[in-house]
Amino acid sequence: LDLFMRADHEQELRFHTAQAERLRSMLSSRTDLRTEIEADWEQWPAPVVRIFPHRSAWQPEAVRIALIDSEPSIHLNVEQGGMMINTPCLREGEEVISARRLAELLDGEDAGVAGA
Repeated sequence: LDLFMRADHEQELRFHTAQAERLRSMLSSRTDLRTEIEADWEQWPAPVVRIFPHRSAWQPEAVRIALIDSEPSIHLNVEQGGMMINTPCLREGEEVISARRLAELLDGEDAGVAGA
């Protein structure tokens, strides 16, 4: 509790908001997905980034499995027809790694990732 009370929560929020914006920016030119930043304080302590396939270009569950099996292993939640990156779970720079790895998977020939 003491550690929580001493934390600079406003600074943490700015840090994770910047991560969310960086993720969205890194993926913004892709035509096979769309991103949304959800910043609802009552739902999340910091923004989450939702990533949805455009026109079933890829399968969220297949991408989730491929990311878990990749190096480094990356965990994203699958819900609401897409994937969710919870920025409070990311350390510095992990948003860049996540965006790059996701792009590599979607650009590659990994079995099961492409849409139906």
